[in-house]
Amino acid sequence: MSLQEAYQEFEEQERPDGPIHYFGQVLVDIYDGVLVKGAGIMPYDPGVDTAARKVKVSKVTVKPLKKDGEFADYEIERRLVPFDNGWAKIIKPSLARLGVSLPMINGAWAHIQMTPEGRKYTNRNGEEKESTTIEFLGFFDTKELAQTAADAHFSEFNGGNGSLTDSPTTYAPNGQSGSNSERDVAQRFLPVLGTQAKGDPAELAKLIAANPIVSKYFSINSPEVISLLTGVQPTQPKMAEIPF
Repeated sequence: MSLQEAYQEFEEQERPDGPIHYFGQVLVDIYDGVLVKGAGIMPYDPGVDTAARKVKVSKVTVKPLKKDGEFADYEIERRLVPFDNGWAKIIKPSLARLGVSLPMINGAWAHIQMTPEGRKYTNRNGEEKESTTIEFLGFFDTKELAQTAADAHFSEFNGGNGSLTDSPTTYAPNGQSGSNSERDVAQRFLPVLGTQAKGDPAELAKLIAANPIVSKYFSINSPEVISLLTGVQPTQPKMAEIPF
């Protein structure tokens, strides 16, 4: 095939059907902003903006993994307000199905897909496009597990033998039994909180208390948390210590 023929195929190809998937690390930030007509969400400036215009904004960023285990040179970012269609109809329900909340996934490793949110926009080339947002499909204990799942998914997508059914998605929707109980979900997020706390017990205690699902089952004095801080495996808890 000549270079010109290859270029012609390049020009004529269309995006594959179905949603686009990514595997990577999630970062969450919540800050004060304002809605500006024609500009969207902007940072709140107390010297310019009135307090009545102030809204809480959640910024969700996903840093996709490449095949070599490094981060891609781009990020997926969505800035959201509570009454945003994408948040209310897609992002929040997908987190609820997995038994987690937005603060719990800061720093976590995730499998996402870009899902249409029901509105159109015109890009800089004058083309009408469908707006998409982040839908969470699963979370992983480690970067390595996320990378393994990504390799399996994209191998299947490219005609290989990889299968998403074999990918180690850690958290399943609520209502499923086994290791995906609410307590197990909370326990699997302890290492994420430990990383955020950078080994500081006081900071870790605050992070645990700020997460309603994690704090429902664990405190800074829980054997699992002590193990996280010291690296020593906890002994089997007595029956009186097991939360019901």
